[in-house]
Amino acid sequence: MVDIVISMLCDGFVALESENAKLSGKIIAKDEEVDEIYHNSMYVLTKFMQANTNQTLPGLKTLLLIRKIERIGVHCSNIVEEIVFYIDAKVLKHAWTKDK
Repeated sequence: MVDIVISMLCDGFVALESENAKLSGKIIAKDEEVDEIYHNSMYVLTKFMQANTNQTLPGLKTLLLIRKIERIGVHCSNIVEEIVFYIDAKVLKHAWTKDK
């Protein structure tokens, strides 16, 4: 998860420096990967804490850490939206979200 977020940030720098808006799709797709890992981690940590009740505090701290890493991915996506607007004057906000 951390590696994906770091690559999102690096790709964002490349997109801005080279003024390449085409990288936006790649970065936003990576955010969806991060979201999937985040949601799956809740189930994994819940099962772990149920099986190891003496490890509840470290499990909760891990969940908080994972949540913060997921938020970094969201911030990277928001930055990419701004980069695309800067380069192409296109608004991407919520363009990739699925219908619920």
